[in-house]
Amino acid sequence: MMFFKRHNEFSSILIQLFFLIKIIKFAYMNVIDYYKLWKNTTTKYKIFVLKKLIKYTIKETNQKYVDKKYWPIYKKFNIEYKIR
Repeated sequence: MMFFKRHNEFSSILIQLFFLIKIIKFAYMNVIDYYKLWKNTTTKYKIFVLKKLIKYTIKETNQKYVDKKYWPIYKKFNIEYKIR
């Protein structure tokens, strides 16, 4: 019974950590999706956000590219949206 309780606690902690890690990618997506914020930021900040989004997309999902809806933004700033 003790093993089950410890395993349950451990699993709960892992799920919470996994959830927290997955949030990072979505934080950068939200910056881009919130048009009022995005249109008023500097180019330097936009490039920073785009680079972080690709980094965490790869890290968290093992995808080699960001969601298709962001591709035009990456092209606009001449940044690769996928890993070759």
